[in-house]
Amino acid sequence: MRVALILPAQELTSENLTLVLRGIEGRYANRTAELVLLCIPTTIEHYRRIVTGTTAELLSPQTLQTCEEALYLFLPGTRLPLTDNDLQACLPLAWSYTIDAQGGIRPMGRQVSEKDDPHLNTHIFNYLAPSNPAHAQAYSFFPWSWLYREPSWGPINEFGHRIREDFRQYAERAPGHFLIGGFGGSAAFGWECLAADIWTACLERLLNEHCQNAGIPATFTVLNFASGGHTILNEIFHYILFCHRLSFDLVITLDGTNDLWNGQMSDPYLLERSEITYQETQEAWAKMLHGAQDRQTRYSTETDILRSTNPPGINLRAYVTRIRQFRHLAESNGARFLWGLQPMLFSRPQMSPQEELMKNNWGPRDEKPRTHLPKLFNLLSQNLPKDCADIAINHHEIFSRYSDNQTLFWDIVHPNPEGQSRIASNYFEHIRDRILPSLIEERAYGRQLRPTPT
Repeated sequence: MRVALILPAQELTSENLTLVLRGIEGRYANRTAELVLLCIPTTIEHYRRIVTGTTAELLSPQTLQTCEEALYLFLPGTRLPLTDNDLQACLPLAWSYTIDAQGGIRPMGRQVSEKDDPHLNTHIFNYLAPSNPAHAQAYSFFPWSWLYREPSWGPINEFGHRIREDFRQYAERAPGHFLIGGFGGSAAFGWECLAADIWTACLERLLNEHCQNAGIPATFTVLNFASGGHTILNEIFHYILFCHRLSFDLVITLDGTNDLWNGQMSDPYLLERSEITYQETQEAWAKMLHGAQDRQTRYSTETDILRSTNPPGINLRAYVTRIRQFRHLAESNGARFLWGLQPMLFSRPQMSPQEELMKNNWGPRDEKPRTHLPKLFNLLSQNLPKDCADIAINHHEIFSRYSDNQTLFWDIVHPNPEGQSRIASNYFEHIRDRILPSLIEERAYGRQLRPTPT
């Protein structure tokens, strides 16, 4: 098939196009596709020079109609060399997409279809969910927390996890094949990162390359079960729901933000007595279900300003208690467990110029919990529980030591590909030095996988 990339009227650099071209490569990895760059006369030679191995042609309705799909590149500060009338005269919207600077590809002017998301109607809760291509609308109801479906940055499975293959195949595997499960919120999900750039994908490559170079007879698969907005309780739900047959060798979390953010505002009785942290949407859903629109919630004031009412000690205790619970659950099923306290933009005392511009991108509604969040991270980082010392990877503290000028975040919360790579490296070094030797030794002595639960 012939795929068009419609470039802006301005001349972009090769760096501007790196993630764009990789996003296209990933989307068409399993299809035979020829990419053609469509440019205006004043930019065509420039793009022929900086993008090698790809045909560049003059943009016109006629050349566009020779293509089966079209990707329209939208970047801040640029404009497309087409009017609305031009667009309507070209390919139908069913074959048209937008692509952004991060390589995210979304349907243009229409809802997501099974062509874009093959699992869109796999089960009833996907079928009933919205199919808005804007990633902020990707959340949908599920009886156990919710599902988050965002296929723009790469394949997702029927439950929204960034897993291309049927993960159930790993319930039975060779003795030298080790399985790792990754859990967390949107940072762990790899928000605005292509599939190959997520920390779980990076970690899998690092482990397999190390084993190959060191002559270690082992293969690693790292599966990403993270989802936008997840707290530890949500991670545990997904572990129980989807991973009960997998017999992980190692379970890893990358979290902290969602628990310590929501823990500031969750119902004090639930948080203190039962260590239950939940998201603001849970209160909104309860109001809708029960017709309680006139009742005040715990999260916000009457003027809709978010509160921050729970004491730091109670908030931190609830989070750590659930970490211990997840650890106990994983270890009871024969896995090792690592807890990663995620990095945030404020983890970096020395930021890049781009990060300096991001650090105050908050609204007035968030002021109180935003102000307290760095204090909670620092308090926990400086007082990690002794019984968690052997499982804790403190990315928040590690990122505070980076003094280079490299940009590591897309925004205040979400690491970019370089940030994701460094997170993976932190895990890799710990696994290589402290976990891998014992895994290999156990398998050498014939440790058998537990029988697969039925």
